[in-house]
Amino acid sequence: MENVPLVHDPQIVEKEARMKEDETRDFLLNLKKEYRSHQIDSVVHQLNSEVSAAIDCIACANCCNKLNPAFTDKEIENIAADKKISAKQFMENYLDYNETENYGVMKFRPCKFLADKKCTIYSIRPESCREYPHLSRPSFIYRNRSTIHNYKMCPIVYNVVEQLKRKFPLKTME
Repeated sequence: MENVPLVHDPQIVEKEARMKEDETRDFLLNLKKEYRSHQIDSVVHQLNSEVSAAIDCIACANCCNKLNPAFTDKEIENIAADKKISAKQFMENYLDYNETENYGVMKFRPCKFLADKKCTIYSIRPESCREYPHLSRPSFIYRNRSTIHNYKMCPIVYNVVEQLKRKFPLKTME
């Protein structure tokens, strides 16, 4: 990681990201044109490891305040059992459920399981929360929409993308 100070404050991240949104969108689109997915993925995964180690998610909890995580049927069953309620009650109380696709989405913001910036179901939280901000997944260059959304909200994503801009200056951006 370059010796550039990281931005930790989610309010500053949002403000700076909004000012750079068009530039960042262009960067991500052009990155896809100029590099292969595996080239970018290896760098994103490394940057994610470095930036994640330096940023305290608990101090932020922006994702828990602003996103609606998805829950699979199995996750619904596990969390409902932990809460000592039926899966049906859990879905009625907490989720908007998509029967066609068999998943539920938290219907509240902030998340009802967030207390003092900590997840009260951390050990059984849904995969969508465990994997956030999804920078460890392959095919980074094919997820521009979610990257832009998370770039404006998550200090980890913001800093990874800013580092990526420094590592991959694009000919089309000069």
